This record gives sequence, structure tokens and C-alpha cells, in this order.
Amino acid sequence: MRGALALILGMASQWANAQYGDVVRCESYNDRTEVCEVDTRGGVNLIEQHSRSACIEGRSWGTDRRGIWVSNGCRATFEVYSRPMGGDNIVLCESYNERENLCAIAPRSEVRLLRQTSRSACIEGSTWGVDRRGLWVTRGCRGEFEVMRRGGGGHYGDSYPNNRPSRPDLQTISCESHDDRYRKCNVRIPREAILIDQKSRSECVYMRTWGYDRNGVWVDRGCRGEFEIR
Repeated sequence: MRGALALILGMASQWANAQYGDVVRCESYNDRTEVCEVDTRGGVNLIEQHSRSACIEGRSWGTDRRGIWVSNGCRATFEVYSRPMGGDNIVLCESYNERENLCAIAPRSEVRLLRQTSRSACIEGSTWGVDRRGLWVTRGCRGEFEVMRRGGGGHYGDSYPNNRPSRPDLQTISCESHDDRYRKCNVRIPREAILIDQKSRSECVYMRTWGYDRNGVWVDRGCRGEFEIR
């Protein structure tokens, strides 16, 4: 009982700290799925694994609207980033029970997936996309999408509050898998990497044919793309 109480108090303390962009420890015991309730909209990064069982994003840990989830014995410390101030043009669009869901966006908008929050894969043209109805998601895809108006000179459209310009200050790198081979492109990643341009016929699917860690971006099975480092 004392051990359980200490664990709960420790988790509560870490949760409180995480609200300000610090760290939270989340642990799965007996292969059960556990959820650590934190605001993950600003992004989450695994910084230290404590278990023998592997912590693999999308398989044994991930994030959703509840917070960070861990399973299959993954125990780790995660860095939780504060949500950016200033009203980014980010739309949360979610498919539940495998059903299609439409999210309203301004006409003639360009959309890109910033962060997948579901276990189900978000693949453009397959489980999410844009048509004249708006932004659609299906088959369990849930994610945060960046919406930008076309023809705005790199600025966001007037239909969204607190518009902000594009980010030319962010670093971009090209990482390419040739002959279907795995390749690691070394670069320091403070927070996350985002696929901004797929250059290959082979699909670039997060955690299948590309991914990242703190030391760089990896690509595999013919994925070739340009990535934005944040």
C-alpha cells in the first residue's frame, strides 16, 4: 500500500510538472495498458526507457486525447511539451468506431498531418484527406492537422484567429531510402520531425517506413522525403 501510494503521489507530482513542459513517468505492469493523463497537444518525446520490454511508439506507447498510454510492459520517462501559445492553425480531427468524420476548414486550404494521435495509421489519401466538403478522416485515424490557406504568401488565412506566418527558420533535411534499404540521417531533433514532402513512389508512412528519435530521421523500404525539424 505504501509503495502504491508513493507511486501515485510521484505520478501526480510529475503530472503537475508536465503541465509546464517537464517530464512524466508512465509505466505498464503485467503487460497491461496504462494511461497517464497529461495534455499531449504540444508534443511528447520518450527520453528514457526503464523497462526491459521495448518502448516502441505506436506499438507499446503513444498518445491520444486522454494523455500518454503505455502497454506490453513499457515503462519510461517522457518529456511533455507545453502547447504553443499564439493560436496555431491546428485542427484536431478524429475518426471513432472506424467511421468517417468531417472537420470544417476554409475553402482552398492546404493541409498536412502534424501528429498522429491514434494507433490506427493516418495515411493521406487512404485514411485522411481533403475534398470540397472539408478535412475527412476514417478507419480510426485521429490526428492534429495544420491548415494553411493557398495564395496567402506563406501566411495563414483570415478565417482563423491569431494567424502566424510560416516558419522559414526551421531546419529541413532530405532523407532517402534507396534499393528499399534502411537509412538513418543524423540530425539533432529537439522535439519532433514532420514529413513535409514525399519524393518517392513508395509510401512514407510514419512508424512503418519512416520515423525519428532524438538523434535523427530514419527511412526504409523506398521512402524518400523532406522532413522539417522542430
